[in-house]
Amino acid sequence: MSTPHGPDASGQSGEQENPVPQQPQETSAPHAEVQADAPQFVPPGGQQPQGGHASGKPNALNQGPGQQGPYQGPSQNPQQDPGSSHQGPPQQGPGQGYTGQQPIYAAGHLQQGAGNPVKKSKTPLWIGLSLVAAVVVVALVLALSGVFSNKTAAGGGGSELPTDPKEAAKAVVTNYLTAVSEGRAEDAKKFLGSASVTSDASLLTDEVLKDSLTRAPITEIAVGEVTTEYSSQKVSATYKVAGEPATEEYTVSSSDNKIFTSLPTLRGLHMLKGVDLTVNGVAVKSSEMNRSAFPGSYVVASANKYLEVVGENTILITSSKNDTPSSDLKLKVSQAGIDLFREKVIPEAKACLASTNLDPGCNMAISGTLKDGTTLVEGSITRTQDSENAYKLENVVPEPGSSVPTIISARDMGSVSLSATCTDSSGTEPCDLWGFGKGSRFPKATLNVAEDDPKVVWEDR
Repeated sequence: MSTPHGPDASGQSGEQENPVPQQPQETSAPHAEVQADAPQFVPPGGQQPQGGHASGKPNALNQGPGQQGPYQGPSQNPQQDPGSSHQGPPQQGPGQGYTGQQPIYAAGHLQQGAGNPVKKSKTPLWIGLSLVAAVVVVALVLALSGVFSNKTAAGGGGSELPTDPKEAAKAVVTNYLTAVSEGRAEDAKKFLGSASVTSDASLLTDEVLKDSLTRAPITEIAVGEVTTEYSSQKVSATYKVAGEPATEEYTVSSSDNKIFTSLPTLRGLHMLKGVDLTVNGVAVKSSEMNRSAFPGSYVVASANKYLEVVGENTILITSSKNDTPSSDLKLKVSQAGIDLFREKVIPEAKACLASTNLDPGCNMAISGTLKDGTTLVEGSITRTQDSENAYKLENVVPEPGSSVPTIISARDMGSVSLSATCTDSSGTEPCDLWGFGKGSRFPKATLNVAEDDPKVVWEDR
């Protein structure tokens, strides 16, 4: 292989095979022989130089006659150093070895030759940067693994749990009960596993819980002993709800530090099916039989102002062992519903009483011919109520429907006395009428209070 080199002394460029470097006429430092065990610089991608000698050229390895060096940089025409007395590259006579040996230096500290600049290797820089990057990555991995393995939400922020499973379980239960006692339902739910919520979760909100705490504050929280059972921890806790002592045993999973003990439930609302309900002021569906709930106080009410819930509608739940059933809950017409019913029904009833027609309305029509052949003169019918029955009409109290609670109704609005002008074989004269069941009593009056503008419906008795 031919190797390019600079111009000769005459300024002409040429080629020669296997050029042998000449000993420099002047050196800036005494030559030193390389020791066999001395460190030697190897350029990136090169091989260990043979012979244990360094070239007088700062960036080249020594190369003997007819021997190709292990590393060659890009072809270039080196410029003559202004301070050098040489007109061209150093030459070596035929058959003469190179005796001007130079010391070997570490990377980046090669001795500079006369007039030839040193190209420092960037390998140490890249190695250093790589080491720094590796340290940063390792530190980041360790930090993140610690965060995600030992942190859990508490009060809107993360808090590190103890590494000991028992202590971690105690911390989880403590943080959960604390969140409940402070009305932070959303934070409390972060400590619950999927198995904790066994039914409708519509009551597990900040709004419902905060309303509960106004009547039933949770105090004196104390977390007791912890026992290990398989892959979980059993944690006992005591507290008070509205002053009532309560005890609960929580099961905390060791794998994810979640509570999977079932929450207490509010039961029996399905007895109020057919009417919109509220619990602690929040609308719920009455079709759901049970609802998961935190320990606390729950007021069940009707969302329809014309109906109200009676019975033990303020329910205190202390624990999953004492989630008081509410099966005794019933509906009745509220005072607003009673007032509306009377406002709608009584005027129509009185209009029917005042009518002289055979059919006055109110589903109270009577026949114009009696069984004995007597006929009644149209327009002669008189309907009256005595004071007792008039009182019943004025003070009528409706009831919710058995199948549809919003259809309220009343049956007993007093009896009615009838008289008319009768015509028979003996002539025409006033007469009293008896035994007219349909016409002698008001039928059942109904009103659907689920409608915006309910109408009175008079049904058969």
